[in-house]
Amino acid sequence: FLNYDPATLGPWDGLLFENSIMGLAGRVPVYVAQGAADDIVLPSVTSQFVRATCRNGAPVQFVSLAGTGHGNSVKAASRSAVNWLAARLRGDRAPSNCR
Repeated sequence: FLNYDPATLGPWDGLLFENSIMGLAGRVPVYVAQGAADDIVLPSVTSQFVRATCRNGAPVQFVSLAGTGHGNSVKAASRSAVNWLAARLRGDRAPSNCR
């Protein structure tokens, strides 16, 4: 990593792709919850990720948690996330609020 760009060398190039937004294109439904008051992972960064994932064809269920910061977003989103996952495990089609 210090002497070469891993994005240009195998197997890292493929692994990086698989773990990127591009690797999700159209295949994997995504649930994203973001605390609107998060000052560690900025909401604008998450919004860019969500928009890019939508553009790549993946169904995205995005939930913005008003008044919630980074530390308590997991608790605030847990019920919604569990319900979303349970529906995927039942075979229900993934909802998407991509525009």
